[in-house]
Amino acid sequence: MSRADDLAAKAARLKAKQAGAAAAPAAPVEQRKKVVLADTVRVTVDLPPTQHRELKAWAAAAAEELGRARVTNQDIMKALLARMFADSTLADQIITDLSKSQ
Repeated sequence: MSRADDLAAKAARLKAKQAGAAAAPAAPVEQRKKVVLADTVRVTVDLPPTQHRELKAWAAAAAEELGRARVTNQDIMKALLARMFADSTLADQIITDLSKSQ
């Protein structure tokens, strides 16, 4: 079979498929339910080296103040996000910061 024959056969299959889809009654559209994920979602953040050093230094100081062996980046992000979601003033300040950085 030549390339032209292959293309003609493919076109005929596509045309038949489209004709069959047009003739078939449309299936009812189901409403999607919101699904709450049970698993956690990983988030990765790229930081400039200076911010990374500042974050590590802050985490070490926080661990010392709390009497813990360490405070992880994850601990910090969870606390920051919880505070941002609960405090509309903080959320507005972050929006302002984001608008300035764009």
